[in-house]
Amino acid sequence: MHILVVPLPPSTPLPIADPIEVRSALEGVKERDRRVIELRYGLEGERQHSRAEIGRLMGISRERVRQLEKRALERLGTGAGEPAGGGRARPSTSRRNAAETGESSRRSFLRSWTLLLLRLRPAHVYALRARLRELGLPPANYRLLQALESEGFLRSSWTPGRGAGPSRRVYSLTPRGAAQLREDAPALAKMAATLELFLSQDDLLSSSGTEPVDASPED
Repeated sequence: MHILVVPLPPSTPLPIADPIEVRSALEGVKERDRRVIELRYGLEGERQHSRAEIGRLMGISRERVRQLEKRALERLGTGAGEPAGGGRARPSTSRRNAAETGESSRRSFLRSWTLLLLRLRPAHVYALRARLRELGLPPANYRLLQALESEGFLRSSWTPGRGAGPSRRVYSLTPRGAAQLREDAPALAKMAATLELFLSQDDLLSSSGTEPVDASPED
């Protein structure tokens, strides 16, 4: 008779209950620590894994898994919010609006690059993050990818992992995402032209240049 061994759930609950806040907070955790938490707590569609299972998947000891889990939980705990009635003062309306505008611009910028990279090649989130980092761009987070998927720009599917590794969610572009990318293309082209102009100026790339260069586009 085959006996299915079901891992016991973690004895320590996550310090943040809201799934969206958990994903956002995990962006500030080291990648290996984040992966331990995802596997241990069954996040992002994973089932819950025991520490021994995680150790085998990641090629580390069970004790090392425990240490990484503990470190990640402590990191999440420090960002779990301010106590009621205390902590920092609430930002003014103007500062909140400025922050929201900046966040919206950042999201549009990152959305364009995410759509572009996925247009070139579908990828799971870790490969996509690595490609963005190679370009010197901020990495995409789960919240952004899920928002783009809910808006119809992306679709995702599960693919088997390598060897005994867990399955991974792979993102690809939808027709609506391709249409949005075409709308974003003029802004990306302008950015590329500005970079090309910058790179064509030898004195900008050396410390000997003293004269400022007017990089504004010609009429």
